[in-house]
Amino acid sequence: IAAGVATEAYSGLNSQERQDTVLANFNQITPENSMKPEGWYDGNHEFAMSDNTRSLLKFASDNNIRIYGHVLVWYSQTPDWFFQADEWCEDTNNTAGVTSCPLADKATMQERQRQHIENVAKAISDEFGPFGSDTNPVVAFDVVNETVNDTDNPDTNGMRNSLWYQTYDGEDYIYDAFENANTYFNEVYADPSDDHPVTLFINDYNTEQSGKRTRYAALLDVCCRRRAVRRHRPPVPCDVDHGDLEPGGRADRHGTLQQEAGHHRTGRDDRNPGHGGQAHRTGPVLL
Repeated sequence: IAAGVATEAYSGLNSQERQDTVLANFNQITPENSMKPEGWYDGNHEFAMSDNTRSLLKFASDNNIRIYGHVLVWYSQTPDWFFQADEWCEDTNNTAGVTSCPLADKATMQERQRQHIENVAKAISDEFGPFGSDTNPVVAFDVVNETVNDTDNPDTNGMRNSLWYQTYDGEDYIYDAFENANTYFNEVYADPSDDHPVTLFINDYNTEQSGKRTRYAALLDVCCRRRAVRRHRPPVPCDVDHGDLEPGGRADRHGTLQQEAGHHRTGRDDRNPGHGGQAHRTGPVLL
């Protein structure tokens, strides 16, 4: 079987019949909501793994099902207080993704992002073992989601004008997110015997549309160049070009690109997240 399903323990796995259906037809699960940023915080802004996330991970671990996590950094389903200078400021704007309170500065958001990503990785590894071990089912994660604007916006260099973009005053939050995710999922909390256990993706939609596809490809080009600079390497192409994003290209045919340059999973190829493992949209591997 090489097919994935997006579901939750409380909906798609809440009966023996539904569990049997998943086990008979799928080998990979993506949580619909429980791993999105707001799913990790309670009403007191305290970080903790929810019972829904724990149940899903346990089901996957017990039944040799892979988990493709979704998502670490997103403009939606992230609490507005997360972006505020004072997280306890009373937000009088009820629109999600908009706050009436003063926004945090870039340095504050860099630390909040780093801490959130580390907390997610640590919480999972504390209960299910290091990433890459037999007991930890997580093999991939969407690091950032829906960063490219649907229409061209010169003021934001084609990026979505989200609270992430506003607090960072630009798109550096994307690059930071991948560096943080790679550090904590593939180094600090990883099994030393597996050099790269969690494949990291960027995810978006409507990339078959020419304008958005162009902006998306430009973002990926910058990501690849910045990765090479940060790692003190000569620039190495990520093997993502406009042809991959053209109709009929790899992203259009498969939904995900897995041509990560310089990394080859070892010893666990049976758990490598294939394009059949997700119902996600275009998501090139970046790390």
